[in-house]
Amino acid sequence: MAKPGHGRRRLKSTRANMLVNPTATAERILQDQGLDKEYSPISGNPEFCRLSINLALGDDNEVVLNGLNSTVQGISGTGSLCIGAHFLSRFFPGRREIYLPTPSWGNHTALFRLAGLSVKSYRYYDPQTCGLDFQGILDDIATELEYHRSSATSLVFMNSSNPKASTIKAS
Repeated sequence: MAKPGHGRRRLKSTRANMLVNPTATAERILQDQGLDKEYSPISGNPEFCRLSINLALGDDNEVVLNGLNSTVQGISGTGSLCIGAHFLSRFFPGRREIYLPTPSWGNHTALFRLAGLSVKSYRYYDPQTCGLDFQGILDDIATELEYHRSSATSLVFMNSSNPKASTIKAS
C-alpha cells in the first residue's frame, strides 16, 4: 500500500520510491511534443483559434469560410469575458446592454459594468426542477425584443461555467 509523505512513498514491497521531479517531467513533455516556452501571439495560438471557432460555429459555417470572423484566445474564462465585454462596448452598434442569466457568477456584473455596459438579467434556472428554465429564457428574450425592437447581447453558459450545472441540449 502506498503511503505518501514528504516526497516519498513506499510500495507494497516496502521499498522507498522517490516521486518524479515535476520540473524534469515538464521539460520532457515539452521536448517530446516539440513545444517550447515561447509566448503565443497576442491574439493566441492560431491553430487553437481556428479549431475553436470551427467547434463553435461548425466547419462549414459561412462566416468562417468567408473570413468574416475574428477569433482570439483568452487566458481564462474571466479574461475572455473581459475581452468580449470591452469589444462589445467599443464596437457593437446596438444598445450597450448585456443580459446575464440568473444566477450568474459574482464577477460577471462588475466586469460588464466596468466595460461600460448596462447589465440586465434573464431567467435561466428553475429552482422548482433544479434545472434549466427554458421557457423563462424564451419568454424573457421575446419580451426584451418586443419592448426594445432592437438587439442586445445575451451571455449563455454552454459549459462548465454554468453555475447551476443545468444542461442545454440542442433538442
